[in-house]
Amino acid sequence: MSFVNHYSFLILAVLILGVAAWRLLRNNPGRREWLLFGALAVVVLGGYYTFRPASGTQSPAADIQAQIGAGNPVLLEFQSQN
Repeated sequence: MSFVNHYSFLILAVLILGVAAWRLLRNNPGRREWLLFGALAVVVLGGYYTFRPASGTQSPAADIQAQIGAGNPVLLEFQSQN
């Protein structure tokens, strides 16, 4: 289940591109249809590379504790690694 959770965008993108390719190949596509399919593929892959999960910046615990008591607002964000 972890694989599906981590790669859900990629799985959905492959499914969408697969359905689009299947529909495209059924109807004797012309140049315009191939360009639209290529544009769809570029948008999907660009979205994946833009929004893919990546390891973020991690600060040592001492740095975080020093910022908490310094009088400035601190936003702590926790992410699950499962």
